[in-house]
Amino acid sequence: MIRDFLFFRLCGVTTMIGVTVGAGRYRRIDPSTGEVEFEGVRLARTLRLLGPIDLDDRGMWDLRLQPAELVAADTALAPLGRRPFVAVSIGGKVRIKDWGEDNWAALLRMMAPEFGRFALVFVGSADERERNDRIAAAWPGQSMNLCGDLA
Repeated sequence: MIRDFLFFRLCGVTTMIGVTVGAGRYRRIDPSTGEVEFEGVRLARTLRLLGPIDLDDRGMWDLRLQPAELVAADTALAPLGRRPFVAVSIGGKVRIKDWGEDNWAALLRMMAPEFGRFALVFVGSADERERNDRIAAAWPGQSMNLCGDLA
């Protein structure tokens, strides 16, 4: 972000909304409770120049999915019944952002004791399917690989 900030500043852009450098780019911690603010709260704070953002307004969270998209999602997730799930996208197309299969497997093993009641739903492109199958093997509970199935 700092690189982008400097680039635009050198190009003559004087006002940048949502770009935070320094302490403003970190989530705040409530000193009385030790709780870390939600990422959405931090992002709304960085965009405050655009006007108020009411994160309690359910309409702010509406993805405005079309009926056909909702049907496709319901159909794809039908094998889970009403079981809660966590969506996972390993997104390793950019090499520097790729955690590696061993790290993903380690994360899933660490999550399992607390979140093992959840199914995992892997999403991504078709070329990620095989890799996600290998990573899913580290999860003790139900998992589902939808890579390449959702267009």
